[in-house]
Amino acid sequence: MAGKIIADTIETGAGADIPTSYVVNGSAKAWGGDMTDSAVAGDSFNISSITDSGTGINQPSWSSAFNNADYSSTTAATNPTNTSGQNRAACIFLVSTSSMKIQTFRSDTAAASSVGHNFVSFGDLA
Repeated sequence: MAGKIIADTIETGAGADIPTSYVVNGSAKAWGGDMTDSAVAGDSFNISSITDSGTGINQPSWSSAFNNADYSSTTAATNPTNTSGQNRAACIFLVSTSSMKIQTFRSDTAAASSVGHNFVSFGDLA
């Protein structure tokens, strides 16, 4: 049996009321932890696949699309070997309602495969 819950607020155990819009709008709609070039080794949410789109470029695709391409995302890449030449930085580009691309660079600005890459995205789902 399918059902629907309609509520304007959620009450915490301490008796505080939280608007449901705060919970829905403030929750991550997609995220991946410990992502490599074409897979998520850790946990993830709302990811249907990850495409290796070139050296240091991976493209997570969403299981449920975003309403528009104006959603907000942040990303980070970790240092795989704990040496200064292997430090990583990451940026997000080519955002669409169904996916985004993430480019990873070494500290010497060369494109580099991602190891231990994490991201999170917030916005309205379609």
